[in-house]
Amino acid sequence: MSFKMGALIKGLGLGTNEKTKKQQTKKKDSIKGGFDGTKRKELDTEARHVAKKVKNMTRRMDEEELIKDDLKLKQIEGKDMLDENLWRERQQKSFRAEKNKEWREENEWREREEILMAELVCPVCGEEMLPPRQIYQCGIGHVLCQDCVGKDGPKVCIQGCGPITGRNIALEKVSLAIFGIDV
Repeated sequence: MSFKMGALIKGLGLGTNEKTKKQQTKKKDSIKGGFDGTKRKELDTEARHVAKKVKNMTRRMDEEELIKDDLKLKQIEGKDMLDENLWRERQQKSFRAEKNKEWREENEWREREEILMAELVCPVCGEEMLPPRQIYQCGIGHVLCQDCVGKDGPKVCIQGCGPITGRNIALEKVSLAIFGIDV
């Protein structure tokens, strides 16, 4: 096999070719001072590309953090709203229950008042026996007002139980307590 001597010398780098000297000086310069123009451009382009990637990554990470924080706030607000709605619901139920209780008590009191008022009506004259009227009774407990007993009216029970025995002071005190009248 035949070799060209120039190619062999050039390949081994032994020749004094100008290109070889230029290449050697470039190699020395690159070792001493840095990169040549094309390498520097490639590195600058790569550095800019990496910087853009890093910027984009940090921006995305910041956006993700903001989104996560927003979600946490919404969850907390949602929980607070749920708690607040539950609290309002309980307050409304409590308020309704309180109103219903007051209404029932008021109605019960009205019914009791009507029953008591019916008991405090004189069976003879039909007038209410409110204080300061005196209330009289027979031996069994049937009641009459002072006007009906004091007149020439019955000195005996209209039910036929017997004579009027005296005043019913307990019923007079109950009447005073119910109607709050000071005598």
